[in-house]
Amino acid sequence: MVDEAYADFAEENALSLVKSHGNVVVTRTLSKSYSLAGMRLGLAIARPEVIAALDKIRDHYNLDRLAQAACAAALTDQAYFRACTEEIRATRQWFTAELGKINYTVTASKGNFVFAVPPDRDGKRAYEGLFARKVLVRHFTDPLLAHGLRISIGTREEMETTLKAIQEIG
Repeated sequence: MVDEAYADFAEENALSLVKSHGNVVVTRTLSKSYSLAGMRLGLAIARPEVIAALDKIRDHYNLDRLAQAACAAALTDQAYFRACTEEIRATRQWFTAELGKINYTVTASKGNFVFAVPPDRDGKRAYEGLFARKVLVRHFTDPLLAHGLRISIGTREEMETTLKAIQEIG
């Protein structure tokens, strides 16, 4: 099982493994790259015999008609999908570079978010400063991650607002 929830934001993926290995299943979600988070839609890519086996244990009423219609519409409009994912990639690259200019350390990302560490490594302080400015990011209390922030990539305008707020709090 290969979870490719963020594969649409990367240059590579594991789909070729399905062809070369009979027991590989690649799963994807439409929550991230298709902007359908509330629908909880996903798909599995595998050889026909594997899909047939999975279909035997699938809940046959797992998607309502609205979710099915949204899924079909999203998968049909690939030009829009490609434009959106490319915009997120470009914005992620720009935002990462801008954070680097103000001495933030950013872990290389292939998703629709970055993990950014302020120069003082005080993720909680940065989180609280952003929260006070109504910029919502994620701070983890786990000691392995508490030094940084998970920042979702939005529109260029949203990321410019986020960057300005980060610069204000130092």
